[in-house]
Amino acid sequence: MLKKICIICSAGSIAIAGGFSILESAENSEWKCVIERRIEQPLTYAGFVNKDNGITVGVHGAVFYTTNAGEKWSEGLNVSQCRHGLDMLDDGFAWHCGNRSVRRSFNGGKRWYRVADFGGGEPDHARFISFADENRGFVATDKTLGMTADGGIVWKSVMLPAGVKEIAAVSMSITPEKPSLIASENMYRERKATGRLLDSEGRIWIMNSRNMGWSEEASPLKGIKLIIHADAP
Repeated sequence: MLKKICIICSAGSIAIAGGFSILESAENSEWKCVIERRIEQPLTYAGFVNKDNGITVGVHGAVFYTTNAGEKWSEGLNVSQCRHGLDMLDDGFAWHCGNRSVRRSFNGGKRWYRVADFGGGEPDHARFISFADENRGFVATDKTLGMTADGGIVWKSVMLPAGVKEIAAVSMSITPEKPSLIASENMYRERKATGRLLDSEGRIWIMNSRNMGWSEEASPLKGIKLIIHADAP
């Protein structure tokens, strides 16, 4: 069973909650606080891939990383404007986005490299970013969406589902496979990635990977207005 890490940020502190993924039923899901840490650096977004390894991003491109559950934070080598979105993989790959640019790390946030820009200056900046693996991912502003197959070197514009006025979240994830398939002789092939979008009215959309069209999925948030107040999700 996959575990998820949730970061709850407030002024000067973060709480890390661990829980089970939506692969199990909602009735059996469980969340609990794992650790709580006070931090000094300003941040707009934080992420952890496990209890020990995390990254914070913030104003003026300030990026910090930890390898000991937030007991100590070190500043990463990054040059960018303000950061508003972050995604991490458990093999050291990470991306952050924000005012006019996207950056990529290969070593858990210690050093960041420029990839293709996406979005404009605030308030039209990129604020959502999600990767299934080191190559395939989404980046988005609140009204535009881009997709990459090469880690962000090139972003291809993607048309939003009909009627979507504002993006509330995006997700690109590896599609779960049956254990028999994972253990088969095809285990080294590129695994299928699934793209999803949550709009500001609570609707969930899933992408058809063949033609980049969209179909609507059942959503527990449908009909609820998800108003985005902050510059970061």
